[in-house]
Order: sequence, then C-alpha cells, then structure tokens
Amino acid sequence: MTWVAALFVVGVAGFLTGMTGFGFSVLSVPLLLVLYPPHDVVVMALCLVPLTSALMLLTPHLRGKLDRRLCLALTGFSLIGLPIGLVMFHWFDPLWVSALIGIALVGYAWYGLFADREWSARHAWLVPSGILGGVLATSTGLSGPAVAMYVHGRRLTNGEQVATMAAYVGLVSLIGLGLLAVRGEVGGAALGRVAWLSPSALAGVAVGRWWAKRQHAIIDRVTLYALGAMGVLTVARATLVWISGGGSS
Repeated sequence: MTWVAALFVVGVAGFLTGMTGFGFSVLSVPLLLVLYPPHDVVVMALCLVPLTSALMLLTPHLRGKLDRRLCLALTGFSLIGLPIGLVMFHWFDPLWVSALIGIALVGYAWYGLFADREWSARHAWLVPSGILGGVLATSTGLSGPAVAMYVHGRRLTNGEQVATMAAYVGLVSLIGLGLLAVRGEVGGAALGRVAWLSPSALAGVAVGRWWAKRQHAIIDRVTLYALGAMGVLTVARATLVWISGGGSS
C-alpha cells in the first residue's frame, strides 16, 4: 500500500501549495522519506514542484501578481547555494539531511505562528535567504521555508506573495533538478514515481486554490501547527537514531 500513501501525501502537499504558493516539499518530503530512499525523495520533489508551481501561476487569480524582480534576485542568489547543496546531497548521511529538514520546518512554523506581523524584512536578508534556499533545494528538495519568511517580510499583497513564491520554488527546483541530472543523480525509479504521482499533486493544487478563495484562515494555523509538529518529530527521530548509534560517521 506504499503507492496509496504516496498518492495521499502528494495530494495533501498539493493542497497546501494551492493555498500558500509553496509548501509542497515542506509537507511531502518528510513523509515520503518514510516510504522511499532519501535521494529518490529529493529527486521526486524537484520534479513535482515545478509542475505544481506552473499550475499555480496559470490560475486567473495570480496572473500579473508575480514580483519578477524579487523572484529573479532570489533565484540568482540561490545559484550560489545550489552547488553547496549538491555536495551535501552526495556526501552527507541522510540522517542529518532529514534533521535539517526538521529544523527548517520548525523555523518556518514558528515564524508563521508567532513572528511579529509588523516586522519588515531588511533588504540585507535577500542574500542569505536566497543562498540558503539554494542549499536546501539540492540537499533536501526543500527550498521554500528560508525564502518564504523573507518574501512575507517584504509586505507584499497576498497574491504577490503566493505568485512570487510559486515562481521561485519552481525555478530553483528546475535548476536543481538539472544539476542533479548532469551529475547522474536522477534515477529512473524516481522519475517513474513522478509520472504517476503528478495527477494527484496537481489535483491537490486545484482544490487548494479553490479553498484559498474561501479564505478559511483557521486552515493556515492548523497547517502551521502540523508542520511544526512534523519538524519536531523529524529532529527527534534523527537525534534518537544518532544516540542509538544508527547513523553513519
């Protein structure tokens, strides 16, 4: 029943993406790690994210809302972090990669729930946010959290935030996938799973966009609490495995 669980995971992740403009990897990667090898999961995420982002940007509500200058600037700085992430992808123990995902989840959930809503991001944070997004993209398939906090802090409208995040994660994931492919890290098994998981992910996005129009704010808070809890569990699991001697040196 692994395939049923995977379909459910990417469908729910697509739903989250439809509401926020990103979050597909944030939700799907930790759960897919339970089902598939870490390197395959990263490749699957990098394939599926550009598809969900493209569908997002084609929706009428987001047309013309993209902040192109901000998106290109973040993508440009992410190019610095992408090669660093490649080194982590190839050499780091998957245990620590999963712990890094957990930390990113907790950080993003905390920000969304408790950060000062009047806080405004300084332009100086553009560089580290973009670089960290690139590092996370190719090491974990999860570029969104680092950049989402910065984009939110720019005080854009909701439509601009969603469109800009969708375009950014789509572009960075596509570039990251290309770099992995050049290194021969994209396997046929992962691509095969992407082919039959894609319809579920795209259907989730469509439902998420419909739900977002209804403006159910409580869903956002529930999602953030769930992501935070998932992050804590991921870090705790990695810590317990390390303590028990299950991680490689």
